[in-house]
Amino acid sequence: MPAAPATTSVIPSDRRAKLLFLFCLLSVLAILFHKSFDPDEVLFSNDGPLGAVRSQAGHMWSNLLAVWQDLNWLGTQNPGMPFDVSGLLQALCCDSSPDFGPALFAKIYEPTGVFLLGLSAWFLFRQLRFRPWVCALGGLAAALNTMAFSAGCWGLAEWPLAWAMNLLAFAALVSPSFRNRTLRAILAGLAVGLGVMEGFDVGAIFSMFTAAFAFLCVIATEGASARTLTRGFAVVAIMAVAAVLIAAQTVSGLIGTQVKGVVGMAQDETTKRQRWDEATQWSLPKVETFRFVIPGLFG
Repeated sequence: MPAAPATTSVIPSDRRAKLLFLFCLLSVLAILFHKSFDPDEVLFSNDGPLGAVRSQAGHMWSNLLAVWQDLNWLGTQNPGMPFDVSGLLQALCCDSSPDFGPALFAKIYEPTGVFLLGLSAWFLFRQLRFRPWVCALGGLAAALNTMAFSAGCWGLAEWPLAWAMNLLAFAALVSPSFRNRTLRAILAGLAVGLGVMEGFDVGAIFSMFTAAFAFLCVIATEGASARTLTRGFAVVAIMAVAAVLIAAQTVSGLIGTQVKGVVGMAQDETTKRQRWDEATQWSLPKVETFRFVIPGLFG
C-alpha cells in the first residue's frame, strides 16, 4: 500500500517531462523558422527547390520507381518517390493540394527533419534510462547540432532524417521493452533501411556505425567468446536483411537511374582517375580540417 503513491507520482512527472521537451523543441524551431509562417516565404532548398517539387505535384504516387525530370533541356531520369518520411510527407502535401501543397512542403520539410532528429535522440536517451532533463538536453543538442541543422537549412533534411533513423535503431537495440534479440535486430534493421532510403550514401555510412554498435552491444553484455561473436554477427546479419528488404525499392531505383547506363561510371583506370579529379578539384582539404573542431563550418 505505501508503494502506490510513489508509483502514481512518477507517471505525471514523466508526462510533464515529455510535454516540456516537446514544448521547448517546437518553440525553438518556431523561432528559428519563423519566416515559414509568412505566406510569401519558403525555405531555401538546394537539392529540392520549389519548382522541382511543384512539377511533381498531383502525381507523386505514380512515381514509385523513377521519374523523368524535364525542367532542364530534355530532362534527366531521377529516382522515384521512396516510402520514407521524405517521400510520404511530400506525397501527402503535393497530392492533397497541388496548388498549395508544394509550398507547404517547402516550408515544413527542413523543420520536420530537425524535429524528428531531436525526438529520436530524446527517445534513445530514454531507452538508456537517463534522467528526464538529460534526455531533454540531449534531444535539443542533437536537433540543434550545427552539422545536422546547417545541412537541413541547406535543403538536405534527408541527412537529419537519416541520422534520426539510425538513432531509432540504437534505441531498438538497447530498449528494455523488447527482450527478444531477434525482434530488436529486425526493428533496428528496418530503421537502418529507412536511413539508407533517406540519406542514400550518408545513410549507408551511418549504417556501418549502427552495425558496429549492434555487434559491440552483444560483446559488451555477454562477454567476448566464440559463442557471443557468432551471436553478434547473427544480429548484424538480421539487421542487414531487414534493411535490404525495406530499402529495396529505393536501392533498385538508384541503381537504375544513377549507376546503370550512366556515362562515366566505367571502372577502368582512366575513368576512375577522371572521376576522382572532378570530385576533388574544388576541395580544400587542409582548410576543411577545421570542420573537425567546428562542425558544419563548411556546410
